[in-house]
Amino acid sequence: MKLMMLGGRGVGKTTLLYAMYKYFHVPRSGLQVKAEDLDSATELNRGAELLGRGLYPEGTLRRNEYSFTLYHDGYEVFDFSWIDYSGRWLTQQTEAANAAQLQRDLESCTGLFVFLEGAKFPASTNIELRQTIQILNATLTRIEQPLPVVFVITKCDEAPRGFDRE
Repeated sequence: MKLMMLGGRGVGKTTLLYAMYKYFHVPRSGLQVKAEDLDSATELNRGAELLGRGLYPEGTLRRNEYSFTLYHDGYEVFDFSWIDYSGRWLTQQTEAANAAQLQRDLESCTGLFVFLEGAKFPASTNIELRQTIQILNATLTRIEQPLPVVFVITKCDEAPRGFDRE
């Protein structure tokens, strides 16, 4: 299984990844997620520790791919990877090699999480939202298998007072 996160800068992609790892790297109701390599586990634990102190991670600067194993009651269930893309990839001109990697990841992933910042979501000037939709349209029309897409709307609590959420 290959999961992928896309969204603008600062919408909470890496924060969610760290929070999920913090919660599931110790057994919970029989479930446990372990990073497959020491460097990733160290980074994820460091990020989880920051969250525990009320600090948020700095933005992701590059594509990061993490390999995990899901366990149930101590038994291995399956392996999966989770790709965290920098939000800058959606708003800045990317090199051809980076754009090609993004396209390959989108075409090969088995689940996609699209992050949208709640306070910016309905704004017609939200360049990150427009770029995300363009990338998805270009890719989804070419892939043959169904791709589950989850829209994660974050930071709704930061919307201005009187914000029309309809």
